[in-house]
Amino acid sequence: MISLLLIILPLVFGLLILAGPKQSTAKFSALLSFIPLAISVYAYCSFRANGAAEFAVNQVWIKNPAINIKFTVDGIALLLIILTNICIPFVHLSANGRNLDRPRIYHFLIFLMQTALIGVFIADDLLLYYVFWELTIIPAYFLLLYWGGKDRRRITFKFFLYTVFGSLLMMVSILYLYANYSQGAAIDSVSIYGMNIQVQTQHWLFIGFLMAFAVKLPLIPFHTWQANTYHMAPTQGTMILSGLLAKMALFSIVRWMIPGLQLATLTFAPYLILAAVLGVIYAGIVAIMQKDLKRMFAYVSLAHISLMVAGIFSLTLTGMQGAFTQAFSHGLNTIALFICVEVISSRLGTTEFAKLGGLRKQAPKFTTAFFVVMLATAAIPFSNSFISEVVTIYGIFQHSPLFALMAAFSLVLGAVFMLRMFRQTVLGPANPNTAGFRDLNNTEAFTIYPFVILIFVFGVVYQPIFDLSFEPLNKLIESVTSSHFTMPNTVLPD
Repeated sequence: MISLLLIILPLVFGLLILAGPKQSTAKFSALLSFIPLAISVYAYCSFRANGAAEFAVNQVWIKNPAINIKFTVDGIALLLIILTNICIPFVHLSANGRNLDRPRIYHFLIFLMQTALIGVFIADDLLLYYVFWELTIIPAYFLLLYWGGKDRRRITFKFFLYTVFGSLLMMVSILYLYANYSQGAAIDSVSIYGMNIQVQTQHWLFIGFLMAFAVKLPLIPFHTWQANTYHMAPTQGTMILSGLLAKMALFSIVRWMIPGLQLATLTFAPYLILAAVLGVIYAGIVAIMQKDLKRMFAYVSLAHISLMVAGIFSLTLTGMQGAFTQAFSHGLNTIALFICVEVISSRLGTTEFAKLGGLRKQAPKFTTAFFVVMLATAAIPFSNSFISEVVTIYGIFQHSPLFALMAAFSLVLGAVFMLRMFRQTVLGPANPNTAGFRDLNNTEAFTIYPFVILIFVFGVVYQPIFDLSFEPLNKLIESVTSSHFTMPNTVLPD
């Protein structure tokens, strides 16, 4: 029942918003979206500590090919569901007071995205999972196309082209699995471990899945859509793309790709770690060179995501747990960063460094909140990002000390580009653009302060997050480790 409520309620609330009045749409949407958050908290309180799958729903949908309406929630899924349901109310609320065209459709699309994201996390049938994966494209596309900036059509087309291309390759891989290895049954998170796939075939299937995930994360060199999209998207769209959408790709890697293609994972993992670590350094250097907040935060996000990918493909329990703990922290911090961007943009109509500065004296409450979020993004001690980054790098160290040293460079780069950004945008004397900058109003304070609190709470309380991910990741690591002893050229099934 909990699984069904988590996935159905956001869609129902979205439909209610469509039928409701135009006034106070953002506040009403935020109020409704606290209900899924409350259910997520109840699910966590009811969840076993070891992180094994619970809250199962299983019903036959289509007999041929075998597709079931099957939902389960394991510890990693619950962690990301909680993250999604924490963030969505404040994504809605951040649009309050903004002059939006067709606000009811706008907030309906955010609810639809919430439904699709949770569907990706809890779908325990590979084809059903793909349905929800594809569903995320619809709200993302329309949010960008109708509420984006002046160059939105070209940028949205590029985003759509990248996403659809990657998804089509994954679809071909999924259909190949069903046609050759499912033996007429549905493929779920248990049966995906038992597929007897030839090594060379695994390599091709691995590439097919990886293309979809590399675009969504994104990973270099599939990142070229990211900076322009983040810059031109409405801020709420950017929050979802950066804070939440990338997490479903991280989840999918450990839920479907690595379990089903373990020998290919062992082959490609060292190359993916190297690419991810180089991506951390590249993104950090490019971030320092940016002159616009949205573009800079796009590369900051790219650096953090790349570090998470390196942690996952270290194939160590420590690295993987650190990566998903960091994913949780990154989601909170990124949403908070873009809430701050929305405050600046709504007052000044720009996010360019050259037109900012001097906000400290004009808006001390906003400056304090922005400062805390900035330090958390730079992973200072006692912020929510610090331990997760350290643990991730330690997991990479267990795989390769050299890669760990390269990844640790991200901590230095993070401090450099965040402190430089804060100095240029907030400190210094006020200028004609910022002289009349207003401090946070009550709604904005309610939107940003919960993230400030959570930064400190999860800067101290880490173990519950690690506990959630332990069981599914430990099972995965044990299975991949044992695959070292399997025959390298497994025969195709009859």
